[in-house]
Amino acid sequence: MNYQASGTLDWWHDGQTFQAQMKVSAFLLGSRTQRSSGRIDGTGLHPERFVDISRRERETRLDNQTGLISYHGHAHQDPLQPGAQDRLSVMLQLAARFNASSPTEGQRINLQVAGPSGTERWAFEVLAKTVVQVPAGAFPAWPVQRVARDGDRMTVWLAPELSHLPVRLVLLQAQGDRLEQALSQRP
Repeated sequence: MNYQASGTLDWWHDGQTFQAQMKVSAFLLGSRTQRSSGRIDGTGLHPERFVDISRRERETRLDNQTGLISYHGHAHQDPLQPGAQDRLSVMLQLAARFNASSPTEGQRINLQVAGPSGTERWAFEVLAKTVVQVPAGAFPAWPVQRVARDGDRMTVWLAPELSHLPVRLVLLQAQGDRLEQALSQRP
């Protein structure tokens, strides 16, 4: 069944701290909001708090002082690895890395990514630079693809013209569901 949804990605920073929020709403399916906040330094983003709200609110804390990731409502904790991200900040961290050092086709990036109840290693591959057409216009962009062990795929197009911020995002799930977001207006 095809359906339309609306979504926004809001991103704020002052050079030392950041906040990001992604909200997706679909008729009859409800909404989902993810929030990420933390610090910024010369190595990029260091998320400290990730919140995922769909049917209920779930919070993840990334604590650099203790070196642990904790999950609200779960007793277990995971070790915090250098460069760790959450499910929202990961796209923005890719942009920060590309701003610090130009990407190259075939480049691989591995990151620890925290979600609402645990962490995973996400492996990304930089694909050939292309021009992507979105409602806000045509942008030269680097597609960066993640392939998960379960067959899910994520591809995000990062536009150098916009400090490598995402202009398009496609999520393909193994069972066939597809979610696509595209930049609707230039920032």
